[in-house]
Amino acid sequence: MTLTIQVSADVEDRLRRQAAARGESVQSLVTRFVEDAVRTAEGEAALAEYRAQVEASGMSDDELDALHERIREEIWQERQGTAGT
Repeated sequence: MTLTIQVSADVEDRLRRQAAARGESVQSLVTRFVEDAVRTAEGEAALAEYRAQVEASGMSDDELDALHERIREEIWQERQGTAGT
C-alpha cells in the first residue's frame, strides 16, 4: 500500500535526521513507525478484555501480582519438566 502524508517542515527535518542517524531511508523509518503503532494498537485491543476482567474481579494490585508470579512459576516448572515436584 502506498500512502501520501503531509507533515510540517520541522517534522520532515526531524524524520530526515532520525533516518540518517539510523542509516536508513525516511520511507523505511516511517514504515517502521506505522507498523509499530499498528502492533501496539492490536496489543492494546487484545489486552482490553483482560483488563476489564481484572477490573471486574476486584483483585488488588498485590493479588494480581501474586497471580502473575504463580503463573510464571508454573510455566517455568513445566518447561523445566519439574511441575508438581
